[in-house]
Amino acid sequence: MADRIGPRAPKHAVLALLVAALVIALQIASARPREPYADEYRYLNIASGLVLQGVFGDGADFDAAPIAPDRKYGPLYPAFLAGLMVLDGKFAASVACFREHRNDDTTTCPRSYGLAVPIQGMLAAIASFGTWLIALLVTGRRAVAWVAMAIALLSGEFAAYATMFLTENLVLPLFVFGTLAALAAARRPTTARLACAGALLGVLTLVRAEYALLGAGALATAAVAAMIWRANAGQIARGAVVAVAAALVVAGPWIIRNQVTFHAADRAGSYGSRILAQRLAYNEMTTKEWAVAFVYWLPDFGDNLAGALFGGDSFRRLSLDGTDTLYELGRAELLANAVTQAGAEDQALGYLVRTGILAQPLWHVAVTFALLWRGIWVAKYWGLITVPIFAFVLASRVRRRDWTFVLLAAPAWFMAGLYAFASISISRYNLVLIPCLAVATAMALVPFVAKRWEHARIRW
Repeated sequence: MADRIGPRAPKHAVLALLVAALVIALQIASARPREPYADEYRYLNIASGLVLQGVFGDGADFDAAPIAPDRKYGPLYPAFLAGLMVLDGKFAASVACFREHRNDDTTTCPRSYGLAVPIQGMLAAIASFGTWLIALLVTGRRAVAWVAMAIALLSGEFAAYATMFLTENLVLPLFVFGTLAALAAARRPTTARLACAGALLGVLTLVRAEYALLGAGALATAAVAAMIWRANAGQIARGAVVAVAAALVVAGPWIIRNQVTFHAADRAGSYGSRILAQRLAYNEMTTKEWAVAFVYWLPDFGDNLAGALFGGDSFRRLSLDGTDTLYELGRAELLANAVTQAGAEDQALGYLVRTGILAQPLWHVAVTFALLWRGIWVAKYWGLITVPIFAFVLASRVRRRDWTFVLLAAPAWFMAGLYAFASISISRYNLVLIPCLAVATAMALVPFVAKRWEHARIRW
């Protein structure tokens, strides 16, 4: 019991934050400088447009021509990058150079980003420290908290994404502390805690709009809970109102901006149609391809194993690379057909839902499980080890009716399921699984090691 929460907990918390910062700094320092790639240019372009013209654009390359306002992408991460550009001329110059020479075969642009990577490294350290706090709150044991943070850091993902210009740099710390706030509010539902949880969810939706669906899922869960525990229905309803109000206060200005500018309050526009078209293309896989996917989409070695078992042609369409793939089918043919049938890209979403999901719901769900399988292997072998341990710990905690652990895991797995249901589901989207996987692994590892250590001492 010596390692449980005690009067020295604040000192341990400070030490944990410092250790996380040191490890992240060392991991970043050991990485080779890299150029921006693919989706990173989208956010760098939006940020540059915001700095140069004061407009949130669509992320496309641009020169001196005026940028049209757009609503496809959340504003917070581009605004964060824009702020760094204003504060740090070195970062702004480097981004400008890479944007100018993006399509060149070679470039002499400096791979030095000034304050950007160190600040994103600080956010990564905060997310890692948040894992320590979550483990401490869930288990009450400092040993589990330290091991959980160490396991999360061993994934290397927090530091790796700090060197990239992607939304994960804000999603990770916001999601970790949003989960922490939700856990604290569930334990003692004060107005302040509920408002904090709601506000953090609102901020998350300003980074990636799909997190609004996490809020919808939470409200649906609250409604079910109110029906089951009718004696507490009033308290549950008041808590939901507080959380929703806090989220709307945060996200409201952007919603109003979209309503005024585009006469539409939703913040995704035609982007949702594009993403869903890419996902629905996977419903075109055959039953053999569906079975092969569970081997092919294993991390690192899956392609070689699938080739040895089924032959290389069996998974050709499952790849993200190449022109004759399901992914390319969704990006090109399926989306174009939906736009033609619906009359406009903004109207294509409803058509895709009707023809791609409602017309074959069971097959869509079956393919969703395959895509979920692809997306959960965060950090490759790290995920291959921690996911089975998580499943074991989850089953154990459900048997013990430990709903705190279930609440810890539910938001991250809800998002993993959502990405598999409505998008192409790659591991990058599921980095938010890291905290619950790390905590579960620590919860299994610490008692196991302690028991073995005690047995060794007795034998000695």
